[in-house]
Amino acid sequence: LYVLRFLAEEQTVLNNFDSMNPGFMRNLTYGVLPVFKDWRFTPLSHIDGNIIFGVSPNYWVIGWFCVMKQIICLYLMYRCFYFVSKSKRIYLVALMNLVPAVFSVNNIVFPEQNIIITVLLSLIGLDKYQKTQKPRWLLIFLLSMNFAIYTKETIILFYAAYGLYLLAEAFITGRITLKKLKKPWLLITEFPVEFLLFVS
Repeated sequence: LYVLRFLAEEQTVLNNFDSMNPGFMRNLTYGVLPVFKDWRFTPLSHIDGNIIFGVSPNYWVIGWFCVMKQIICLYLMYRCFYFVSKSKRIYLVALMNLVPAVFSVNNIVFPEQNIIITVLLSLIGLDKYQKTQKPRWLLIFLLSMNFAIYTKETIILFYAAYGLYLLAEAFITGRITLKKLKKPWLLITEFPVEFLLFVS
């Protein structure tokens, strides 16, 4: 359905409001400048746009690139919800794909697919790290999380809330005590995820 909807739509800059401006047409030729401004700091928001614009400014190529990214999103969602039965997971992923906010994102000007991919990768990396304690999964979590943060700054709220949840859970279960708070440098090795969340 996602592909059929994509094929049925306009495959030019007239596809949506955001692409119908001189800035986007200039980006097709020269690429997208990273955003370093006082009101916005999203240097990685259009990194995939720069890559695909470097390959081709053809709107069909760009569209199929977005379809491939959507397939990656769905696969990562399927992997992330491994604790749900396979049949329910397939239904869940299908429903997520049909949500209007997701179903209508078929254009390179939206960084939402990049955010979904990197957030899911970070959660998968975190889950694997908590199970195996292997540093490579912690590195995948760290890199994916920072890629998500620098793609759209509002993602900071998601990771901040998650970090607060982890800290609250550690206080409630007694893993963090007042005695340990007097030596915070020792907590870094005991709580590397929380420390990396704070530093990021």
